[in-house]
Amino acid sequence: MMLEIKIEPPIQALVRELEQLKEGLGEKGIRAGLVYGAKPLKDTMKSLAPYDRGALSRAVGHVSPSARAKSRLGIKRDTAAILVGANRKVAAGGEGRKIWQGRKAHWHEQGTKHMGATPFMSTAFQASAHQIEGRFYQGLTRYLERQRAKHSS
Repeated sequence: MMLEIKIEPPIQALVRELEQLKEGLGEKGIRAGLVYGAKPLKDTMKSLAPYDRGALSRAVGHVSPSARAKSRLGIKRDTAAILVGANRKVAAGGEGRKIWQGRKAHWHEQGTKHMGATPFMSTAFQASAHQIEGRFYQGLTRYLERQRAKHSS
């Protein structure tokens, strides 16, 4: 008695789908998770930023670090990362030109000899840290679902 089972086409389809998902798990997928996970942190930073004309809160965002910045920060070159903080140039003052707000954020965070510290970034991180990991996985899952839908249609 011989039993023959044909399951080859569904397995090939599954293998193709897994290959496509593997491609999605690259740096783009991890970055999508990082960005989604950082949203409550950015929102909290913006709400806690000292407000004069609003330039500091508008400057809060995220960027992908360059290879040089990763090296300076001790992050491996092939590691996906984003930097969250006052890292955008925004229009400040009356001239209409965009000015980087990082130095101003550092002054508020650390204080100077003429100004006491009014930390908002570290405070925001402490308030949001418990949400970041769970939101990272939610963002990664959303990205993979979008990739799966895109490749299955």
